Amino acid sequence: MTSTPLTLVAGRLERVRAAVAEHGPITAYDVVPLLHGAELTQLTAGWWLPEVLCYLHHLAVTGVVVSSGESRDGALGARLNVSRSGAERAGTVELHP
Repeated sequence: MTSTPLTLVAGRLERVRAAVAEHGPITAYDVVPLLHGAELTQLTAGWWLPEVLCYLHHLAVTGVVVSSGESRDGALGARLNVSRSGAERAGTVELHP
């Protein structure tokens, strides 16, 4: 079965949500290797980092994650939105066309 763009994005959103749940608070930079299985390089940074930022932005707008505030090095991290119910936090990310 071939993956459609929608299922690819939904899967990546779920992996980003899971990374935040397991490792959060976590920065977009730290999510990249968890999503793509490799560290950022000069060749991948221009695509992977903005991609992860978009996923984190989507998860923030939908209330799944919130900013954890500024860390010691000035980076902003994300964490799960604990004000949501347990059922909402445990749910997977769904996209609808």
